[in-house]
Amino acid sequence: MSLSIQVILTILFIVVGFAILYYLSKKEML
Repeated sequence: MSLSIQVILTILFIVVGFAILYYLSKKEML
């Protein structure tokens, strides 16, 4: 259970990180 939670948190962290990078790059283009 703990391992699966850690994996889910890691995936969410990576997704949020890419979302922020995409938002910043898109904002710089504008």
